[in-house]
Amino acid sequence: MTTRMSLCVLGSGSTGNCSVLAAESPGGERTITLIDLGLSPRETARRLHRVGLRLDEVSSALITHFDGDHFCRGWANTGRKLGLTLRFHRHHRPFAHRAGATVVRCECFHTSFDLCEGMHVRPVHFAHDEHGTVGYRFDSHAGSIGYATDLGAVPRDLFEHFTNLDLLAIESNYCPVMQRESDRPIFLKKRIMGGSGHLSNEQSFEAVQRIASASRLQAVCLLHLSQECNDPKKIEAMYESSPELRPRLIISTHDRPTPWMRLKPTPAQRPDRCLFTNAAAGK
Repeated sequence: MTTRMSLCVLGSGSTGNCSVLAAESPGGERTITLIDLGLSPRETARRLHRVGLRLDEVSSALITHFDGDHFCRGWANTGRKLGLTLRFHRHHRPFAHRAGATVVRCECFHTSFDLCEGMHVRPVHFAHDEHGTVGYRFDSHAGSIGYATDLGAVPRDLFEHFTNLDLLAIESNYCPVMQRESDRPIFLKKRIMGGSGHLSNEQSFEAVQRIASASRLQAVCLLHLSQECNDPKKIEAMYESSPELRPRLIISTHDRPTPWMRLKPTPAQRPDRCLFTNAAAGK
């Protein structure tokens, strides 16, 4: 059975993070899952409408971690009313409870699981601040997606799990020069740049290049850009040195959805064959 997968980043940044993963079975049945709930329910509904979906079509949400920009407390009551299933790593249960998330139907995981028929999910635990964050690998016969944000550093686990991907979504949070020259307090700069906060543009780019060398990447979507300490033009200039990756680059923003990135099943997964099409997000 071939389950088609599509990804759209509804918004990503320090003001809130939320993506939508759509899976469609050969029979036409759709499973709509959100990755993180960092936007308010009302704003999430508005952006879902822009990309052709309704909030009541969402059946579950996968949480990377429970920082405020990845889980908005307003989702506690809204998720319960919608009958949403909240899935998160078992190590994050205490933080889910503190965030009020446990009033929603919850399923904790610590190993791989099936999100729906024909789609397998492999969670990967990464260092971030004190309690870490979770990245995800999604696999179906149509292809594979890797999703990782708030890494702090690039661990070996990332490359062990993110091979043979068709789509990669990974953070590219800050420009080191802009970070150092910013008016942010020293403790915040150290937290972000100290190996347990976020990835710099250079760290992200090096990771993307290594993952691309062991994958058939057709799209790279960058997440969680700092509004204060990053500039998309700096990232675009960096990717100009990689003519194979530059045309595949999509940079998410905090205030609007990306285009849909649709994986398309093919008889043979060839590196030179495009496996997805981009349909512009609704205006």
